[in-house]
Amino acid sequence: AIDLNAKWIGGPVTLILDDPAYPSEYFPIFFKNNPGSSATNTLTIKPNSGNNAVISGTSNLSIIELQGIDYFILDGSNNGSGSKNLTIQNTNNTSGTTGIQVSSFGGTNPATNLTIKNSVIQCTPVHSSIVSIVGIKFSNVGGPYTNIKIHNNTIKGDFDAISLTGNATNIINNVEITNNIIGSENSSEYITRIGINLQYTNNVLIRGNDIMGPVEGSLNTGQTGVYVGTLSTNTTIQRNKIHGFVRTADDGWGVSGIWYASDASTVTEISNNQLYDIHSPGINPGVGQNITYGIFVRSGGNLHILHNSISLTGQMSSSYDASSACIGFYYQATGNNNKIVNNILRNSMTFTGAPSIYGHPYGIMVSTDPATLFTQIDFNDYFIDGTNGYIAQQYTNGYGTIVDYPTLASWQAANLQDSHSVTIDPMFTAPANLLPTNSALNNLGIYLPGVAVDFTNTPRSNPADIGAFEFGADPFVLTLTANSITSNSAIITGSANPAGSTVNAYFDYGLTSTYGTSVTATPAVVTGS
Repeated sequence: AIDLNAKWIGGPVTLILDDPAYPSEYFPIFFKNNPGSSATNTLTIKPNSGNNAVISGTSNLSIIELQGIDYFILDGSNNGSGSKNLTIQNTNNTSGTTGIQVSSFGGTNPATNLTIKNSVIQCTPVHSSIVSIVGIKFSNVGGPYTNIKIHNNTIKGDFDAISLTGNATNIINNVEITNNIIGSENSSEYITRIGINLQYTNNVLIRGNDIMGPVEGSLNTGQTGVYVGTLSTNTTIQRNKIHGFVRTADDGWGVSGIWYASDASTVTEISNNQLYDIHSPGINPGVGQNITYGIFVRSGGNLHILHNSISLTGQMSSSYDASSACIGFYYQATGNNNKIVNNILRNSMTFTGAPSIYGHPYGIMVSTDPATLFTQIDFNDYFIDGTNGYIAQQYTNGYGTIVDYPTLASWQAANLQDSHSVTIDPMFTAPANLLPTNSALNNLGIYLPGVAVDFTNTPRSNPADIGAFEFGADPFVLTLTANSITSNSAIITGSANPAGSTVNAYFDYGLTSTYGTSVTATPAVVTGS
C-alpha cells in the first residue's frame, strides 16, 4: 500500500493476496487519495484463487483506512462468486477501534465510489456503552462520502456494525447496504448495540440484510437494528430480518428493531421486513423511549410502514409497569404523511411478575391525535395475545394521561380509518420465520404498486397478502396462443385456476405490449378450486 500511495494509478489495478496471513503489517494499512483514480482506473484488492486470506492485528485505530481513495473495490471472493474468503480482523478492545475506516485525505478530500463486498469484518464485542468499537466506520470529519456499496459481507463482534455518520455540511450520499449478515448467534461475535447507524445521510438503501443483536442479552443501552438519525433523508429499509436485540436487566432501558429520529422532509419507506425476538423489561406504561418496540418513531414523520411482519415476545417489567408496542410514535413525531398499511402486528409479551395494572402489550402506541397522525392506516392485522393485551394506546406526554383502545372497533373510532383491518392469528411458521400459515389472512391486504414484491422477492398478488410474505394460494391465469387469426379478428384462449377465489376473467390485447383494449372472457366469472 505504501508503494501504491506513492504512485499515480494509470489503469485498472488489482492487488492479489497470495498469502493466508499477513502478520508483519503495520496498521492501519492506508489507501490514500490517488490523482489517477477514475471509473476506469479502479483499485481492487482480492485473495488469489483458492486462497483464504486473513488480515488480522491489534490496532487502536483500524486495520484498513480508506483515506480519500476513490473507485476502490475490496472483494473477498477468491473465485468471482459470492464466497467470503477474506477476513479483516481487529482484536483491540479499546474504544475508538474499527475494522475498516473511511475518511478524507487531508481532512478535505473524501473517499468516494467504494465497494466492500464478500468479506468477513470482525472486531471484539463489548458490553459497555462507553466503549465504541465499529466494524465499518465513516469518519464524521471531512466528507462528503458518495456512492458506497456494502454488499454480502459478514460483520460481527462490534458495538456498532456499520456507522455512517456524516455532518451537517457533508452529507453521506448514495449508499447501498445489501445482503449482509450483521451480527452472530455466537456470544463472542455479538453486535451489542446498533446494526446500522445512519446520521447525516441521503439516499440510503438497506435491503436483504440479516441484522441480529446480542441474542442472549446485553446490558448495553440504545440497542436497535437500524438507527435513522439526524438529517437522514430518503431512506429505504426493505426485506431485512431484524432480531435478537435483547436487554435482560430489569432497570428501565428499552430496545427496538428500527429507531427513527430524523425529520419529515422526505419519505422513509420501511417495507417487507421481519422483526422478532426484540425485548427488554423496560419502564413506563405510556409512550416513552425506554420500552420495547418493533419500530419506534422518535421524531419527524413521513414514514411509510408497509407490509412488515412484527412479532414481539419476551417479558415486560412488572415492577416498572412497562408496556410494549409493535409500532410507537413519540410526542415529538409531529410530521405528517404517515402510512401504516398491510402490516401484521403481533404482540405476545408477558410480564416478569404479576401482570401490571397500567402496562400492556399493544399493537400501536401514539402520543398525538390518531385521527390526524396518519394519512393512511388500514389493511393491518392486529393480533395482540400477550398478557392483558390491547390494540392501541394514546398517551399525552407531560400529563401522563393514557387512553386505551382495547378492541379494533374502539381504535377504528379513534383513528377514523382501519376499516379493512382485522384481528386474526397469523399462525407464524416459527418464532424466527414469520411466514403465516392461517389461510384466513389470504388476500386481505391492498395491492401497493410501490411494493410489488414480498420479502422473498415474489411478486405480490392483487389483492395482496398482509405482512412481509405472499403466502396463500393465489388465482393463476395463463393466456394461451391465439388462433383463427384474420385481418380483423382472433380467438384468444386461456386457463384459470381461481384457487378458491372468484376471478373476473378478461383479456387485454393490442398491437403493442401496452395492449389498449379489453374484452370479457367466456365465462366472465370463474370460481372453484
